[in-house]
Amino acid sequence: MEAGRDPRSIARATDPFCCIATTRDEAFEIATPSLVERYGSLERALVLSAVGSPADVREQLHRLVDAGLGYFELRFICHTMNSYLEMIQRVADDVLPLLRS
Repeated sequence: MEAGRDPRSIARATDPFCCIATTRDEAFEIATPSLVERYGSLERALVLSAVGSPADVREQLHRLVDAGLGYFELRFICHTMNSYLEMIQRVADDVLPLLRS
């Protein structure tokens, strides 16, 4: 601690893109064009994003928590306001409660 700050006191966070749908295939259909345009390849994008069914997204976000991240702000990939609201509701109902346990 030469600089006088304990590294463990630093809050670690990230802001992954997120696309959640009933099935993994449906989420990939929605998210793939945007992710490939943003990151150049789907493989690279998936390292930095949470895409899939509620169980898939929960698992991907749990890995972030296990890696030491204490906060994340999800950036939803969707094409309508209704799909945006549906994703928020899915995260609230199907991801966060089980992620906390």
